[in-house]
Amino acid sequence: MNMERLSCLKQGEYAVLCELPLEESFRTRIGDLGMLPGSTVRCAHIAPSGSPMAFDVKGSIIALRKSTCDSIMIKRDADVPCETP
Repeated sequence: MNMERLSCLKQGEYAVLCELPLEESFRTRIGDLGMLPGSTVRCAHIAPSGSPMAFDVKGSIIALRKSTCDSIMIKRDADVPCETP
């Protein structure tokens, strides 16, 4: 499976976080909310302009700028649903 950018997810799609090459303090802050490598995320909402994007991670909704999502790498996992039921 190839890695993609988090910003490639469409609303309702799931993926697994792989790499979060962010500033340490920001990575720690979103990590405290559950956004860690290996976590499953669902794209909950995308603003009409494309930014921000909101993600459901372990019950928390986290909104991120699209530019931040462009640097976070994900993998789509066969064991994770591609779209919400």
